Order: sequence, then C-alpha cells, then structure tokens
Amino acid sequence: MSLPPVLAGPRRRLMAALVLNGSSQAAIALSVGLLTHRLFVDLANPAPTTGVGSLAVAVLALVVLALAQLLLRGIERRDAERLGHDYIGELRQRLFRRLLSLSPRSAATRSRGGITLRLVGDLRALRMWISLGLARGVVCSLSTCGAVAALWLIDPWLSVTAACVSGLGIPLAAGLGRRVQPRVREARSLSGRLAASLTERVGALGLIQSNGQARRELRRLGRLHRRSADAAAAQALPLALLRASGDTIAALTGVAVLAVGAWRATQGHGDAGVVASSLVLVGLMLPGLRELGLALAHLQGASVARERIAEFAEFGRVIEDAPAGADPGAVDWRRADWTFEAVRLDTALHHVDARIPGDGLTALIGPNGAGKSSVLSLMARLCDPDEGEIRVAGRALASIPLRDLRRRIGLVSTQLSGEGAMLRGSLRYNLCYRAPRADAAAQAAVLVRCGLWERVQSLPRGLDTRVLEGGANFSPGERLRWSLARALLGRPAVLLVDETDAGLDHEACAVLDHVLDGFGGTVLIATQRWARVAGAKHVLALRDGRVAFEGRPSDFLSVDTRARSASRSG
Repeated sequence: MSLPPVLAGPRRRLMAALVLNGSSQAAIALSVGLLTHRLFVDLANPAPTTGVGSLAVAVLALVVLALAQLLLRGIERRDAERLGHDYIGELRQRLFRRLLSLSPRSAATRSRGGITLRLVGDLRALRMWISLGLARGVVCSLSTCGAVAALWLIDPWLSVTAACVSGLGIPLAAGLGRRVQPRVREARSLSGRLAASLTERVGALGLIQSNGQARRELRRLGRLHRRSADAAAAQALPLALLRASGDTIAALTGVAVLAVGAWRATQGHGDAGVVASSLVLVGLMLPGLRELGLALAHLQGASVARERIAEFAEFGRVIEDAPAGADPGAVDWRRADWTFEAVRLDTALHHVDARIPGDGLTALIGPNGAGKSSVLSLMARLCDPDEGEIRVAGRALASIPLRDLRRRIGLVSTQLSGEGAMLRGSLRYNLCYRAPRADAAAQAAVLVRCGLWERVQSLPRGLDTRVLEGGANFSPGERLRWSLARALLGRPAVLLVDETDAGLDHEACAVLDHVLDGFGGTVLIATQRWARVAGAKHVLALRDGRVAFEGRPSDFLSVDTRARSASRSG
C-alpha cells in the first residue's frame, strides 16, 4: 500500500489558499515597511505640505494592515489544521482498510498497542508536521520574503544582511536535525514497546493476579519505563536546541540588521526612518524565522513516523478480493458442497483433502491443535491457504466476492474473534451488528430462538444495556449465544460454529442443539464433544493437521470404539 500524496484532491485547494494567504501577508509586510519608513521620514523632516491629516491617514493605514494581518494569521491556522487533519484522515482510512484486509493470523503478529500507536501516535506526529511545519512554514516563508523585499527597497544592505544571516542559520539547523533523528527513532520505538506491553498486560490482569506475578510485572514495567524515559531524555536536549534554533536565527538576524542599519546611519547612508522601519520589519520577520526551528523539529518526528507508517502499511498477508464486478454466480449456498483440495496452511493443516456436504450438519472433531479453527477460518476466508484450493459448488472460493461470501456465511466463534466476540456499546448494537436494519420483531424472534429473551427482559435497560470491553460482563457461554444470535439475525445460508473451549454450560448446549437442529442449510461445527457426532450427517476428524477420518457418523463411532478398546487392552 502506497501512502497518499500530501497535496492531492481538496488539499491542493487548501495549499493554494495558504500560498495566497502567505502572499497577502508578504504584501502587508512590504506595505507596513514602506509606510513606516515614510512616516518616520515625514516626522523627522516634515515638509510644508505634510499635515496632521496625512500622518493620521498613514497611522490608520498601519492599524488596518495590522488588523488584516491578524485576520490572515487566524485563517492561516485554520487552513493549516484542515490540511493536516484531511491528510491524516485519508491515511488513517487507508491503513485501517488494509488492516481489515489482513488475515487475523497476520494481524496477530503485531501487538494491539503497536498498531494503535501507529494509527494514533505516529499519525499525530505526521499531522503536526503538515500543519505546523509544512503549511505554516510556507506561509511564514512568504511573509518573511515580503519583509526582506521591503528592506531591499529601503536599504539593499539591510536586505542582504537579513538574507545572509538567516540563510547561514538554515544549514546549521538542518545538520542538527539530521543528528537528532536517530534519537527520535529510538525514543519512538521504545515508546511503542511500552504501549504494546501495557496493552497486553491490561488484557491479562487476571492471569497476572492469579499467578502472583504483580511485583514481577511492576518491575518489568519500571525497566521499560526507565529505558523509554532515558531515550526521551536523550532526544530532549537536541530537540530543544533544534526548536530554539529558529529563535536564535531570528535574534541574530535582528541584531545584524539593526547593527548594519545604525552603522549605515552614522556613515550618512541612512536616517531615523531607516532604523525605525528596520525595527518594524525585523519584528515581522521574527515569527517566520521562529517557525523554521519548530518546522525542523516536527520534521524529525514526522520522518520517523513516516518510516514506521510505511513499514506498517506493507506488513502482513492481504486477503485478495475477487476482481471488481465479478459475478457471484448462481450458487445454492444452502445445499452446496465444499471441497478441500490438498490444502496446506502454515503448520496448522497439511495437504488436507476433504468434502463437507451441503444441507446438513458436519461434525468437525479433533483434539486441541488439530486444525479445526483453521478450517473454519479458511471457509470464511479469514485467511487463504498457502497451497491447494477450496471450492464451493465446484467454484473456487477465491473467485467469489468477499462481500457476497461473508453475507452468506454466519461465523459463531469466541475462539476466532477472541475479545472481539462482543463490542463496546449496547446489546442492541451487538445483536444488530450484522443486520443493522433488522426490525424489532426479527430481533425478538432470534432472541427467543437463542434463549436470550428472558435474560434481556431481566435487565433493567433491556437491549440498551451497555456491554463492557470484550463482553466482560457476560460469561463465555453467554457470549457464544449472543454471537449465535448476531449470526442468525443476518440470515446466513452456511453456519460455522466453533464451540471448542467455549465453556458452555448445560443451558447453552441445549440452546445450540436446538438452533442447529432447526437450521435449514449447511452447518459445520468444530467440537470435541462426541455427542455431536450422533446427530451429524457427516464427520470429519482431524489430528495434527491431517484428516484422520471422513465419512458417516456410524462408521466413525464404530472405528473410534474399536480404537478405544484396543487402547485399553494394550
């Protein structure tokens, strides 16, 4: 994924407005310089035609120009913020879209804290450079040019002095910026590690407490914090010097201009008007020169952030969608057979050949780590096989548009979705997440079907009850039932259920059995419960990522019984 250009679309108009703003401020600086010079010349050497009225007009003009510049600077700040936020908004959308296109396996290789830091912290650094560095730098550069032009018209020596002093300071500041960049990179990397560690530990509070490792984790956090603090301190001084470089350049420029102006006046090449106007113009130049140091400081953070964002934009394996406009085909999803042809996935599945018949229940059975959840992920295209192919009704699964495929499939799994089995928000929001337009009657029907109606009625706020992060205020069995209700409300033709390690109680098992018995379509349930086999149409048993058995439930139970008997006799 390529990063979007900064100046594209509406941002071009914003930059054009900023350039026009800077040009207007340059014209104001030029006018203020010339008016100030003229005013002081008239005051020092009044001509017979110079009256109070003309002086008053000049003063009024200076006041109007000052107010106009104040207004322009306010507009400049507004447009600069819009420019930065517009770019970051587009970039964040692109990054999140790519994140949504990754398989959960790929996304899991990065910590949630690290991902959040890039979507928030790194983008903020980039935004600040665009708003405070690039945009305001352009405006301040133009306004400074206006002040320098005014100095040239008043006295070319002053203009040359200002240009030379400020020009010599720029490469020095840029060199300091290059030296500070590695320290900024290290500080941001350690900050990311700290954020990732905190995110992980916050999600594992129960694990830490139950194992009595609170002190150990506090010590670990302390070590990470000290390393991060040391890195931040190491970059603080050079960054402060870089930020102050603009003030230093501005001060040196002002001193140099005043010194040359005073010297020229003593040599008879200037007057009080030149000195006074140079003071005013130096004052107008100071904001632009100060912004130089701030822009360079923001540039260092932005350069590191852009590197990290570019690296983030390329990581992981993308699930490629079917070409735009691809025909979903006339597939009878409720009755379509699924076939696995020499499918391999990492270390989870090893050249699996299998068939899952349509219009009925297939029990996918096997111990933990056998590859059951991987089969469900492949069928829902949460990942793609490394080798081999999956077909539905004879058609390659990868050729079916993702939107159409996932609309037909209902996935029920706390195992695959983890803490995301339920989202922050209301119960209604979670229930209707797949079908936001479902009416009250449809919601009530699915709640009754999943045995949740009485539970909802017992809650003071009903479906408006707030859900804690990850559904922490519900048991694992309840979370699975809510996931089941959410899937059914979307009216899928294929139901994929992962009940492995779901912690289902007797009531939840009964509800699930009832739903599966009444589902008119293809059902695949990953389970460790042998009781599921008897009610299945087809059995697929996995062991160590390979097919251990495929066929009728009666044959499987017969083979399994003989295997158990042989094991006991041995």
